[in-house]
Amino acid sequence: VDGSASHLAQAFGVPTVVVFGPVAPGKWHWATPRNRVVSAFDFSSERLPATAEVPVEPVVQAWCEVMSQPTGH
Repeated sequence: VDGSASHLAQAFGVPTVVVFGPVAPGKWHWATPRNRVVSAFDFSSERLPATAEVPVEPVVQAWCEVMSQPTGH
């Protein structure tokens, strides 16, 4: 199931960056400061863009932003 790993990560407080391809992220992911999504829809005009359309740089940037957030512990 798309996004199930991100739901588990959020439940256990694990920081995550989820990369989505041809799936609407809003249906499967609840973004928070420590749980981000990078979507192929942001980088392609295709109706159903492949995950490969997501460049590495935005994923790394999202991860750096996630890791800069306080842990709350």
